[in-house]
Amino acid sequence: MSNYDGRCRHLTEEDRARRKKASHSYVVRFKDPGVHPPMPSDLIFGEVRPHSDTGPEQVDDFVLLKSDGYPTYHLASVVDDHAMEITHVLRGEEWLPSLPKHLQLYRAFAWDPPLFAHLPVIVNQDGTKLSKRRGDISLDKQGYEAEAVLNYLALLGWDYYSALESLNINAGIPTPSSGPGSAILPPHARRDGHSFYEMFTLPQLISSFDLTHISRRKVMVSQSRLDFLNKMTLRRKVGRLGRDAKTAEIGKEMLNAGDEESPKESKREIVTRLQAMLRELDVLRNSALVEDLSYVEEVFDAELVRHSSLFENSKLQFMKRLQFRISVLSEICRESIYFFVDPDYLVEESLSFLNEMDQKEYGMQSSKTRETSIYEKSVRILEAVIPELSERAEIELQLDEGIVWAIANEITHRLVLRARSKVMKVLRHALSGQPTGPKVPAIVTVLGADRSLARLKAGLEFVRSRVET
Repeated sequence: MSNYDGRCRHLTEEDRARRKKASHSYVVRFKDPGVHPPMPSDLIFGEVRPHSDTGPEQVDDFVLLKSDGYPTYHLASVVDDHAMEITHVLRGEEWLPSLPKHLQLYRAFAWDPPLFAHLPVIVNQDGTKLSKRRGDISLDKQGYEAEAVLNYLALLGWDYYSALESLNINAGIPTPSSGPGSAILPPHARRDGHSFYEMFTLPQLISSFDLTHISRRKVMVSQSRLDFLNKMTLRRKVGRLGRDAKTAEIGKEMLNAGDEESPKESKREIVTRLQAMLRELDVLRNSALVEDLSYVEEVFDAELVRHSSLFENSKLQFMKRLQFRISVLSEICRESIYFFVDPDYLVEESLSFLNEMDQKEYGMQSSKTRETSIYEKSVRILEAVIPELSERAEIELQLDEGIVWAIANEITHRLVLRARSKVMKVLRHALSGQPTGPKVPAIVTVLGADRSLARLKAGLEFVRSRVET
């Protein structure tokens, strides 16, 4: 687009009066002096030349008031920012060519300009510019934590390695090239390509974030990074970072620094939000269990880390299990319904779960079809587990995970199964009807003895009926 040719630069007062009397349409422009003293640098892109990135400077009499009398963004933003005493202007890279115009206006008004920082363009995975009009989502409705979203936004284009150095956390900091393909992972790095050093609390961001460390390159959004940060933020807020945090003691100390709320206070707030989400589900309307906040808290504790039952013995165990780690509160809401209503064994997910249990895993031979064999084995396992669990429930005041593990070990040995997981898969199907979720002992302890036994018996009746047919 060519610049204004200056045709009205030298109009006389008589010319202006005549045009106004004739009701000619007009705009008000800034008269470019043509000579530009040194201008303040952009905090990210440095020195910006007026009018053109290449070639000689050009006169640019840009519009201040449009023909309808309304101000342009150039005038309105400068006046507005000055009136509000703005000290820093952060905006998109696409406004970088306008910086000389705005600095000239500040100079013309004899106002001190704020500091400017033009942020790099954010693009989608396909390289297209991120747009609020296409593919927009509500992170709040999906249950993302505000702290995680803030953390994620701060990392967009930010060289946080320099920030870590300022926090004196420089032992084993990865280079940008290190990642899941590295031969040796740094102590704090994870196989999914993320790092605990990506996590910052709000006080840490305030003390270490520096605009001068923002990259000039385009920034690609990463859903996996947001999910990772949200997942770990959930755990940190409730004091459940656990084994993951122990991979880097320095990282653990860093993450625990600057928390404003205690884990107990944070957990109460999160569980209350989860309860509100559960109430909105039609299938759980008027559920007494949903109204029991203590029970909802137990469900939250159990669901915070889910895993896949189907791939426990696979070489892909780590990556497959990783897919089922809870990242967002809405996932707990969606995936935990079976804690509140009995499973339907006839739905496709439940039937597929049983059918995908390979008969050779159980170490039993059968001349029948694969499907029938699976049901026969399920019957044998459930017939063995139910009496054991019922007997222990009469003795113990409350079932704990250790009791369930002990029963599973006993049944594995009694039925001469090659692995305890064979028992656990059958129990998981009867208790929840789905292949993923918390560990089976955790499900039993949350449901309690009565509900667990009722479901195991219902699951037994179902697999028996399939064998008979």
